[in-house]
Amino acid sequence: KCEIARFYKLHERKCEPIAMTVPRKSDLFQEDLYPPTAGPDAALTAEEWLGGKDAGPLLVSL
Repeated sequence: KCEIARFYKLHERKCEPIAMTVPRKSDLFQEDLYPPTAGPDAALTAEEWLGGKDAGPLLVSL
C-alpha cells in the first residue's frame, strides 16, 4: 500500500488519523500517482502578459 494523503477526524475527546492509501507492491515514489504540476517559476514576465501574450504554467516533476 502507498499512502497518498492523511486526514484527521476530530472527535469530542480525540483526533483520529485516517490514511488514504492505494494498493502498490513497492514503497518507492509512485510517479503515476503524481503527474507534473505547476512549478514556482513564472511562464511570462509582467511586460509580456500586459502585452497580450499567453502561456501555460511551467510544469515540474515531483
